[in-house]
Amino acid sequence: MFSLLPAWLAYAGAVALAAGLFLLQRLRVRPRVVVLPSAMLWRLAAIEAPPRTLYQRFRGWPAYLLSLLLVLLLWSVVVGLQRAPEAALGRHVFYLDNSVLLTPDGRLDRARQALLDDVARVPAAQREVVLGDALGTRLLAPGEPLGLLQTRLQAVAAEIRPSTFAGWARQRPSPGGEPLTLHYYGAWPAAEAARPPAGARLAWGYVAPAVPNNRGIVSLGAWPARSGTWGRVDVLVGTMAQQGAAPDLGQLSFSLDGRPFSADGARAAGPAAWVLRDVVADGRTLRVALRQGDAFAADDAAALVLPRLQRVAVAVGPGVPTAVADVIRHDPSLQRVDEPQAQVVVRAGGEGASAAPALRLVPAASQASAFAVKVPGPTQPDAGATLVALGLSGLEAGPLADRLNRSIGIDLETGPRREIAAWRELFEEGAGFTRDAAMPLFVSRSLHWLATPAPWASHVRAGHAMRWSSPDETSTASNEPAAVGAFVPGAGAAVIDGHTVTASLLDEGQSRAAGLAPPAPVRAEADEARPNGTWAWDAAEVALVLALLLLLVEWQAYRRGRMP
Repeated sequence: MFSLLPAWLAYAGAVALAAGLFLLQRLRVRPRVVVLPSAMLWRLAAIEAPPRTLYQRFRGWPAYLLSLLLVLLLWSVVVGLQRAPEAALGRHVFYLDNSVLLTPDGRLDRARQALLDDVARVPAAQREVVLGDALGTRLLAPGEPLGLLQTRLQAVAAEIRPSTFAGWARQRPSPGGEPLTLHYYGAWPAAEAARPPAGARLAWGYVAPAVPNNRGIVSLGAWPARSGTWGRVDVLVGTMAQQGAAPDLGQLSFSLDGRPFSADGARAAGPAAWVLRDVVADGRTLRVALRQGDAFAADDAAALVLPRLQRVAVAVGPGVPTAVADVIRHDPSLQRVDEPQAQVVVRAGGEGASAAPALRLVPAASQASAFAVKVPGPTQPDAGATLVALGLSGLEAGPLADRLNRSIGIDLETGPRREIAAWRELFEEGAGFTRDAAMPLFVSRSLHWLATPAPWASHVRAGHAMRWSSPDETSTASNEPAAVGAFVPGAGAAVIDGHTVTASLLDEGQSRAAGLAPPAPVRAEADEARPNGTWAWDAAEVALVLALLLLLVEWQAYRRGRMP
C-alpha cells in the first residue's frame, strides 16, 4: 500500500527505475589496454575502442541487483510505503480532549506526548486521530505519516469550555464487524459517562490528575434592576469550593473596564451567592476574580458585558390621546423629543409618514383587529413571543370587547420595518383600557420594541448556547436573527450578531470535576496499557534505514574494488 501515489503509478515508477538502471549499468566504463606503435595513433585507437557501448555482454549482475535494491528502497520512501492492514488489530481512533480540564500547566503537553507514543504503535492504515474541539477536527487521517501529526499538534491549545467527548462518542457510527478501540486523552470526569457505540471499546490513554481543593466562580449574570430604576441592573455572583467554605465577598475583587469597583452594598442571595443592586448599565465589562487563585485558573475569574440601557427618544404628534402622552412623560426609560431627533413617533390617525418607526392610533373602522403589528423578516413571526415583547400577553380582552361591542384581535404580519397600529378608541376614557395595568405596559414596551434596542445577554457561558434578551428581561421574541440562540464555543470576547459579548466558564460541574481524582484502575490503564502492546513499525522508515545500510555496503565494496 502507498499513501502518496496511486499503486499503479508507484509500480510503473519502479519498473522505469529498474530499466534506467539497467541501461546505465551497460554504459559503464570498461577499461582496456591497447599497445600503440606510436603516440600519434591514440585518437584512432580511441575511436575504434570506445569506453562505453550498449552492444556487449551484460556483466556485473550482483552490482546491478545491489544498486536496484537500493534505488527501489528509496523509491518506496518517496511513494509512502505502508504496511498492509492487520484485521486482528482492528481500527484505533485516538481522541485528544483539549477542553478546560487540560488547561493547568503541563497537562496538555503530557497528553500530547502520550498520544504520539501510542499512535506510533499502530499501523498508519488503521489509526485516526481526532481533536476534541467543537468541530471534531481530524488531526491525522488513516494512512497519513506520523510526522504530520507532530506538526499539527504544535498548534493545539487547551480551551476554556466543557468537554464534548460524550456527545462525540455517542454519535460515532458503529464499527460493524471490525474491532474498534477509542483511545481517550484528557480528564476522567469528562469521559466516564461516555457511551461508545456498540462493538467499540474505550481505552484510557492519558488521564489528568486532580486539582487539590479547587475554588472558583460559577455564577455571573445581570438582570433588570428589581428596584425598577431605568438604566440599572442587578448582578448575581456565585462561588464554590471543592472542600471547605466557598470564597466570600472579601476574597473577590470587582472591576468595571479595568477600574476597581466596590461591592460593599451586595446582599446575600443564598449559600455562596450575592446580588449587587442597581449597577449602572452603560455597556462596560464587569470582571470578578478570586484575590488568590489556584492551580485551576479557568474558573478563578469571570467577566460579563453589561447592557447599555439608553432612553428611547419619542416624538408625540398632535391629537395623541392624553393617556398615551402621560405614560411617555412619566416613564423614565422614554424621553420626549422633536420629530427630527426621534427614534420612534406616536401619531394619531393614519395621515403623515416619518422616517422613524411609528405607533399609529387609528380609528377602529379602519382595520379589523385592535392591534396590527408588522415585523421585518422572511418568516411569519412567533405570535406568543411577540405578544410578550409588546406587553400584551396579560391583556384582559373580554371586558374591552364588551365595552366596545367588538372582538379584540391581534394581527401579525411581515413588513419592511417594525410598525404598530392600534385602535384609538382603546385609549379613550370610556373604553376602560386606560384603567387597565396592561395599557402603560403596552405603550412602554411597544415604543422600546419599535426602537429596536440593542439586545444583551444576561449571562454567557463558554461551550453553551446563549439567547439575546431585551432591556425588560423578555426575549427579543421575533423572527429576526438576533433572537436566535447562538452557540459560544469558548471563553473570552466574541462578536455575535454584530454585538460584543464576553464568555466565561461558569460551570459548577466542570469546576468540581477538576478536583476529582480518577479511580485506581483508570490510572493503571493510562500508565501501562498501550495499543497492541508492541511496536508497530513504519514501512517507509524501515525502508529508509535499509537503504542507508545498503549505501554503506556499496561504498565499502567500491572502495575495495569489488564494484565495477
